Amino acid sequence: MNAYIATGECDRAPIVKIVHTHLSKLKNEFNFYFPDIDNKSSTLDWVRNPFVTCINSSIPARLQEDLIDVSSDRSLKM
Repeated sequence: MNAYIATGECDRAPIVKIVHTHLSKLKNEFNFYFPDIDNKSSTLDWVRNPFVTCINSSIPARLQEDLIDVSSDRSLKM
């Protein structure tokens, strides 16, 4: 970082390697804690963005009601 600040030039290869290694480890950690996330991906769309997702019948009725409340609350939108 100091080299870049001083000269405006920096060898990016070591930084890219560190970031790549970090992201690979992070992916492995996610896969460890959430091994079936790919299988459940489509059923979790309502969690990712409740404002655009259609309500799925596999979601319990109480959660559907909460989702409707959240998705219609304009104060929560950015």
